[in-house]
Amino acid sequence: MDYIIRTLPSTANLRKSLGICVFGSLLLAICSQIQIPLWPVPMTLQTAAVLFLAYRFGSTHAVRAVLAWVLVGSFNLPVFSHLTGIGALSGPSAGYIYGMVLQAYSARWFFKSGLSIPRLIAGGYLCVALTFIVGYAWLSGFVGTNMAFTTGVAPFLLSESLKIIVTSWFCNQNSSRCVHTI
Repeated sequence: MDYIIRTLPSTANLRKSLGICVFGSLLLAICSQIQIPLWPVPMTLQTAAVLFLAYRFGSTHAVRAVLAWVLVGSFNLPVFSHLTGIGALSGPSAGYIYGMVLQAYSARWFFKSGLSIPRLIAGGYLCVALTFIVGYAWLSGFVGTNMAFTTGVAPFLLSESLKIIVTSWFCNQNSSRCVHTI
């Protein structure tokens, strides 16, 4: 019994974790609304937000924030870019939403405080690639593999590169505010 009590997180840690989760899911909801409409998947700032959350708070908190965002969206609240509820979580863009959970989780291996900008960029590419692999695979079931690449991957390569570079630079410049161990 003593062991259980010692391993329970303190109230302050629970409040902090909950605050990060709420902040992260709100950030994702806002970044979902900032979009350039493309078919079938709009270009948004969500992947940059996930990278930022993972670097700033660690991948555990980033995963929790992404899962909270997905949960809130499943209740038909307008937190996704163009659909809500089951439409967003089962339609053509759902794979990208689920891929962001893997993106946040994978950041534990690639994002560490104090890394150089090139290493952060390389890690960002690897993390974001997971979102696009899952999104591409899911979208392929709706429109076929060629069309999925043409409409769901290729149009975003340049913009994702820009988001990764800017996010990596920002996190590097503000590394004193970021996690030191993930």
